[in-house]
Amino acid sequence: MGKFKNLKQNQEIKTHRVAFKHAGGRPKIEESKRKKEKVFVSFTTQEKEKLKALAEENGLPIATFIRKILKENGVI
Repeated sequence: MGKFKNLKQNQEIKTHRVAFKHAGGRPKIEESKRKKEKVFVSFTTQEKEKLKALAEENGLPIATFIRKILKENGVI
C-alpha cells in the first residue's frame, strides 16, 4: 500500500485543476483593428541594418517601427 499512498492525492489534484481550468486564449481583436493586409518590400543589406538599428533603439520590431514612422509622417 505504501507505493500507492499518494495516488489518491494525485487524482484529487488533477480533478481540482480540471474543475478550475482557465478558458485561456487571447481576447479577439476588433475587425476594424486587425492587421490582415501584407506588403512585401525589399531592402539592401545596409538599408535593413539601418532600419533594424533604429527599431532596436526604439524597442520595436522592424515592421512595427516602419508602421510607426509611416503614421507619424501622415502616410497612413
